[in-house]
Amino acid sequence: MTPHPANVRRRIRQLRDYLILSSDWISYAIIDDITDVFQPLIQNIEDEVDEIDDKILEFHSSTDKRLKGEKPSKNDDSNTFVDSSDMLRRVGDCRKRVMSLYRLLGNKADVIKGFAKRCNERWEVAPRSEIGLYLGDIQDHIITMTSNLGHYEKYV
Repeated sequence: MTPHPANVRRRIRQLRDYLILSSDWISYAIIDDITDVFQPLIQNIEDEVDEIDDKILEFHSSTDKRLKGEKPSKNDDSNTFVDSSDMLRRVGDCRKRVMSLYRLLGNKADVIKGFAKRCNERWEVAPRSEIGLYLGDIQDHIITMTSNLGHYEKYV
């Protein structure tokens, strides 16, 4: 069971008075809905990377205090080992999620690009409407998500 057909049907009900909803448009809408599923996952990774960054900065600031001879606060000394092992686990888990999504999104932009190209070149079997432009937007969205994942992969 997947939520995509139900999401597309809901979108059809909302837009049927404003657009000509052909089978080409429905195909586009399914691809778009599948693509949109990745965005919250990537947002969660971004949030996790930001949290990891904050914790690392916090950890380094407490280490700097100890090196300068300042008295550490309660939290600084007691959890250093636990924090560092927890941090390594978090970095590893985040990296696995980044790589998994990277693999899932890897070739999708090229597939959509090829399909959009055929739509725009007016091939016999390709859709004849503005679907090629819509597919170009999906391709841009996939490229943006992939580049974000590439950034997070280098960071974590």
